[in-house]
Amino acid sequence: MVLGGGEKVFKEVCDLFPNAQVYTLLYDRGRTKSFFKDLEPRIHTSSLQKSKFIKSNYRKLILLWPKIVRKWDLSEFDLIISFNHVFSKGIKKRKDAKHICYFFTPTRFLWVDRESYLKEIPFGMKGVVSAYLREMEKWDTNCVSQVDKLISVSKTCQMRIKKYYKRNSKVIYPGIDTPLFKISKKRGDYFLLPSRLRPHKKVDLAIYAFNELRLPLKIVGTGSQKSYLQKIAGKKIEFLDWVPNKRLRELYSSCRALIYPQEEDFGLTAIECMASGRPVIAYKKGGATETIEEGVSGLFFDKQCPKSLVEAIKRFDTMEFNSEVIRRSVRKFDVENFRRKFKEFVKTEGDTMSCCLQPH
Repeated sequence: MVLGGGEKVFKEVCDLFPNAQVYTLLYDRGRTKSFFKDLEPRIHTSSLQKSKFIKSNYRKLILLWPKIVRKWDLSEFDLIISFNHVFSKGIKKRKDAKHICYFFTPTRFLWVDRESYLKEIPFGMKGVVSAYLREMEKWDTNCVSQVDKLISVSKTCQMRIKKYYKRNSKVIYPGIDTPLFKISKKRGDYFLLPSRLRPHKKVDLAIYAFNELRLPLKIVGTGSQKSYLQKIAGKKIEFLDWVPNKRLRELYSSCRALIYPQEEDFGLTAIECMASGRPVIAYKKGGATETIEEGVSGLFFDKQCPKSLVEAIKRFDTMEFNSEVIRRSVRKFDVENFRRKFKEFVKTEGDTMSCCLQPH
């Protein structure tokens, strides 16, 4: 696991069902900064957990994941809730058991952003991997057809599920613990970009834009592109790696604006920043269009390129935003709404007394 928005949502559901068992391919307390420490007595890991090499190179073995997931014996459970953007939806269950899948996105490297994934594959392996991915599309589609009920993280995700899997789903937006986020009277001179440092997050786009503008940008996060991004970053760009949640909230509340160059199915970081009263400058596609109101809680740029972002930041400098109004705009995404709607949905589908949960 790597701690991100999906993991935060998963933790909320784990807290909703304190008797449910948790199954995951790998668990690394160090990488999740003990975020799941209270769940450890009920966490079950796969055979991958035994190898230190595999734990640090698990992404390279992604083609093995489907077989490992299928080996789990979940026959004792009446209800299985999986959280998906990859393979967890492929589990085996009893014929009379119910399987609910909460979708963060249809499998990204198969349907949404295959090219970014292939960029991380060694050149000599790309042909083999491409052929395997075509077979994986069939496997992925078949797995979704066997899930009883689907939940979408957003309307964007809902439309993608309909497009790629021909299935209907119910939208239940994730939520945040709104009272934790405060409006600060102090304002820094920096822009903020918290993100996993991976190709599909488009952090390089923001770096090129801020190199041109020579404005301060703080990047919070780590990932496979860290070394590359540090090499192309100018003097005004600072990398903070991982920071505690309290420190991140402070960074939100004091930034000039959040930079959001990627296309997400939802995007909790944008909600968190707006709950802190700060606007978001976002690429006009995906979940951001469902959560950001142009001119009220942020503004958009139309093309996913440095030039378009530069123009948006210059436009931002001519605008004024009301922090209280921004904060009010995301009240509907409070975590209590998510908890209530999720629990109501699950209650109609099965007995949670023998329930297991699977992160993506």
